[in-house]
Amino acid sequence: MWSAAVLLVVILPGRSLVQASIGDSQFSYRKCLSECRDRYDCAPDFSSISWGIQPCFSCKYDCMWLTEEAFRAEHGFTPQFHGKWPFAAIQTSSIAIQEPASVVFSLLNLGTVLLFHYRLGPYSNLPDKYLWRSYCKAGIVTWISSTAFHCVDCWHTERLDYFFACFLIFASFVVAAIFTLPELSSGSYGSFYRSALTFLCAILWVHHVYGLLIHFDYGYNMFVCIMVSIATTALYTRYFLARFRSNQRLTRGDQMLLKAMLLLNGSVLFELFDFAPIWWTIDAHALFHLATVPVPLMIHKALRLYDKERFTA
Repeated sequence: MWSAAVLLVVILPGRSLVQASIGDSQFSYRKCLSECRDRYDCAPDFSSISWGIQPCFSCKYDCMWLTEEAFRAEHGFTPQFHGKWPFAAIQTSSIAIQEPASVVFSLLNLGTVLLFHYRLGPYSNLPDKYLWRSYCKAGIVTWISSTAFHCVDCWHTERLDYFFACFLIFASFVVAAIFTLPELSSGSYGSFYRSALTFLCAILWVHHVYGLLIHFDYGYNMFVCIMVSIATTALYTRYFLARFRSNQRLTRGDQMLLKAMLLLNGSVLFELFDFAPIWWTIDAHALFHLATVPVPLMIHKALRLYDKERFTA
């Protein structure tokens, strides 16, 4: 279900931990962080997890806000730090929730995916429910990774977020192919084709992740995911066109599935108009996550409508 446009901002953070920004290039900020390192023995590399836990995070957090206040007073706008806006973090004695709104909305997405998975349980009679349950499992891992990344931004959580976002993109393609192509869901060779496609996509994802572990290339990773996502969008577009030509209309199931796709594509607009966080909490990326919350439930409703149409046809 993930389109190419949505992929640009969906679970992929789209920002490098080491990306230089105006805020972290300020001398006062760098000097302050140097004092943090001396005082608390923080890691030289900002992508280290040590900067995401106490006391290094608290020290870096204070440096950020001191720099932000001085910079805004002099230049009239808020700078970014390490490729991100400053957020009002929720701090505990050990860790900090660095982007609270994105964490909450990621958890809401996790909740709707879990509910989708639950509704496809043993008492469900929907066709291909095990296929969709596997899709849900990919979503569960992805949203857990997204939550972890927005809680503690470090090398490990960022990579998990990227890798499992890519995993969901590949899983979405497999589901789209099996759902929209009759030759993969029926016929004497249907089972073989499904298994072959799933195996091929799994191998391609493992190969992709292995290459990124050797040398992480943000642009290449984005390119691969966009290409797979374009293929997924093409499959659903072909499916809707074929359904309309055969029925001269879109059924209620088609309409619900189409609404889910349009919501995903429309939500990308939040990212196109990036802005400093409202109340230092809610930014465009957080609103994107909020917009995608109902999508799993919309997909489940579409499947139920398709099932009713199957018996009333």
